[in-house]
Amino acid sequence: MTNKFEDIKNKPEFPPDLFDNHDVVALAENAHGEHDETILKFLDQFIDQINEIFIELPIDYQQSIDAYLKDGQIDQALEELFAGAEKEGKNIRGLLLIIDKIKQAKKSVICFDSAKNPQGAYKNPSSYGRYFLAGESRDEDMFGLIIDRIKIKPGKYLLIGGANHYQPGKHQRSGEDTLGQRLADKLGDKYRGIFMENKEPQFTAPEQETKIINGKLCRKVFSGYTVRQYFSHETPEAGPGPGWDTRWDILKEHGVDEPSELPDDPYYTWEPIE
Repeated sequence: MTNKFEDIKNKPEFPPDLFDNHDVVALAENAHGEHDETILKFLDQFIDQINEIFIELPIDYQQSIDAYLKDGQIDQALEELFAGAEKEGKNIRGLLLIIDKIKQAKKSVICFDSAKNPQGAYKNPSSYGRYFLAGESRDEDMFGLIIDRIKIKPGKYLLIGGANHYQPGKHQRSGEDTLGQRLADKLGDKYRGIFMENKEPQFTAPEQETKIINGKLCRKVFSGYTVRQYFSHETPEAGPGPGWDTRWDILKEHGVDEPSELPDDPYYTWEPIE
């Protein structure tokens, strides 16, 4: 079973036989828009081997993406998406460069995140951010779309999305299996997750890192958020962060005035060991 990230630090090229050995490959972003150059390089190397590309955008944007692939026009919905990200200090317009390269190769893009507005099967309000779910979690929704597509059209697929969804195990907020865990369980070695980072991935804290809190033995675990996401009132990629009301101490610690200025390093919390 392949359910761990492969770090690409200091690797000038991806393995040339990547899609010979795997049917589904995920490029996991530390933050949306942060690894566009790496994604473009990946597409240069593998686009001809890939049938379709799944991009972590709410399904609401499928019509907008299809229109851009057809005539290169940015509609109001896409412009509002980019503007909303920029308000949070994030520039995700590089997504258009990625879609341009996909367009040149005459490949298609599938938006596979849960909906921002209720529609069809996506009608259940999420408890974690402003999403409407078809299942119990965003990870379940994304997994379902991928597997259904593979059943209809077997082939080679690339997934591009946030690293929170591809870490092994349970998602910290929902308690549900992550997308990466579901894919590993379902596809085994036919799935490979690649974590794009400039340093060693630290999304799994060592089990031996423990301490006593309120008389209970606790261990350090990844929260499912970066520091910026955890202490923000709202982010496009992760919704509202649970640490918003306690942000003042972390802002002081980092010497910044706004949560958008906080780093995108993984943020850890402590949970009791049962």
